[in-house]
Amino acid sequence: MNSLREYIKNEFPILKLKGEEGKHILTIELCYKYFTDDKRYIGYCYNKALEIFEDIYEKDDDIILIMNVYEEKDNINKESVRIRNYVKNKKLIKNLNCITIQDNEEYNLEDDERILHYYLHCKVNDIDYKNLILHLCGHEVGLNVKSMGHYFIINKNKKICYIMLDDRCLDLAFENDIQKKKYKRKYNKIYK
Repeated sequence: MNSLREYIKNEFPILKLKGEEGKHILTIELCYKYFTDDKRYIGYCYNKALEIFEDIYEKDDDIILIMNVYEEKDNINKESVRIRNYVKNKKLIKNLNCITIQDNEEYNLEDDERILHYYLHCKVNDIDYKNLILHLCGHEVGLNVKSMGHYFIINKNKKICYIMLDDRCLDLAFENDIQKKKYKRKYNKIYK
């Protein structure tokens, strides 16, 4: 099952690959003061996001790494796809795929909008998730990193999706409400 569409349709039908949309989403705030270049702030956000990622993912878990690019349909200035930087085994890049979503009521797109989902099937140990999370935490607050996209990392083994855009928060999408409540109780105890 190589197609992202097939996987979501058959294995994770409640998942929406746009923002915080969809059922069974748990939003975890990473920090309380936003948009500062204080290294302690970036470090705190990063450590919390990394700790949650490593709690959910094992090195040999099968994943789908997805980067969304949001653009207007007739946009000639293409945003760069920043997946290559986070894939350790560069031979996997040849398996990078893309699905374009446009004119889709399910995603509530405007007439001139489209979403490009760039995705790669791999294992956790195939990606440099530590740098990806660091760059997501710091790209808007002073870390010298080019603009980042909206990243989704689906854990195919556990049917959990880690969703992150920047330092403000991360979202976890679950297959069902039981799974969501389990992690909500766990993270509420740790991050009060």
